[in-house]
Amino acid sequence: MTEAPSGLAAYRAARQAGEIPAPARKTPFEKLRENPLSKAQAIVAMCSQCMGWEEGKERPGGVLEDIRNCTASRCPLWVVRPHQQHMAQDEGEDQDQTAAADDE
Repeated sequence: MTEAPSGLAAYRAARQAGEIPAPARKTPFEKLRENPLSKAQAIVAMCSQCMGWEEGKERPGGVLEDIRNCTASRCPLWVVRPHQQHMAQDEGEDQDQTAAADDE
């Protein structure tokens, strides 16, 4: 007996076939307007604006990478900026570098 495809599998197949359009992605500014009390959305919108993302202009890619690689360490939002590598990974790399320096 063959089983009917699960709802998720059927949805994915329909999306792949073009029967269902991809959902529209919202800009950080649209998300902030929907939830103006969200501190996280406010930070994302501020970092996006700082990195040159203007409302109504497409800038695919780029901005997220710019935020991740931000060098404005004196910015009050720098520590909590979105899209950064996990701190645990960074601390592990720092410990590895310290251990290598101690061995020399």
